[in-house]
Amino acid sequence: MSILLLNAPPVDALSQEPYRVLYSVGAEESPAEQVFDEHITVALSRSGILFVAETRIGSIRVFDSSGRFVRQFGRRGEGPGEYLSITSMAVGPAGDSLYVFDHKNRRVSVLSPTGTLLREFRPQLEWSGPLQMERHTSGALLFIGHSAKHRGLVHVVDPKGTYIRSFGTCWK
Repeated sequence: MSILLLNAPPVDALSQEPYRVLYSVGAEESPAEQVFDEHITVALSRSGILFVAETRIGSIRVFDSSGRFVRQFGRRGEGPGEYLSITSMAVGPAGDSLYVFDHKNRRVSVLSPTGTLLREFRPQLEWSGPLQMERHTSGALLFIGHSAKHRGLVHVVDPKGTYIRSFGTCWK
C-alpha cells in the first residue's frame, strides 16, 4: 500500500488546478518499513514529519519530510506505550506532541515526536462504537461519533480529556 498526500483544491472547487503529489511513502517493491496493512491512520506535522499507525498492529512509524523512514515505536497491548486499536492521531498545536487515540483501550496517549510517553488520559465521555479524533486549532480535541447512538455528534474535550460540550444531531 502507498500513502500519497495530495494538494487540496481551493474551497470554491471551481479551480481546474490538477492534484499534485506532495508526499509519497511506500510502493509495491518498498522496504519492509514502508509496507503497510490496509488499516492505517496518519498524521502530518507542519514540518512534514509523517506518522503512520497500523490500527491492528499497535505500532507507529515515523517518516521525515522526504519520505525516509526514521523510527518506529509502540506495540500491541494494554499498558503504557501499547495499543489495541489506534483509530486516530493528531499533532499537537505546537508540533511538539502526538495525540494517539486508542479506541479499544479508551484512551489518548500524548507522545513526544520521538515516541516518549508524556501522559495518558481517558476522555470523560460516554460512547459506544468507534470515534474519530481530530484536533481543533484551539487545542481542543474533537471526537466524532460513528455508532448508531452517536453518529453525527461531535464531543469536545480539552487537551487533558475534560469534557467541554457536545453538538450536532444524531442521524440514522
